[in-house]
Amino acid sequence: MTRPHYMASIDACAAHYGDDADAMRKFLIAGHEKAMQLENRGPIAFDSSGALEPSILQAYSEYGFYVFTDVLQPEELKDIEEDLEAMKQRFPVGPGEPSPPTDHPDSDLIALH
Repeated sequence: MTRPHYMASIDACAAHYGDDADAMRKFLIAGHEKAMQLENRGPIAFDSSGALEPSILQAYSEYGFYVFTDVLQPEELKDIEEDLEAMKQRFPVGPGEPSPPTDHPDSDLIALH
């Protein structure tokens, strides 16, 4: 069985909780599983007048948010992922970490401590 793609994010988040990391990991996984069962996600859809489908508005009203699926094309997602990876390479990885080297194109970035 392959590991779900979101687990790296959950692990990274849980790692900030020290001795409580395992408990936080379980909490985050349970929250993800519960969120996936909500009926507030799907493709964007419009009625004949061009307004959002009533079912989307109802789900938004009930849950406070709606997750639109299949909005971006794979090429668009790839472009966003590449941009995020480039950003991760330029920014400090945490408080107190050094800023990029002075010869870096984004050397004007400042790490907040």
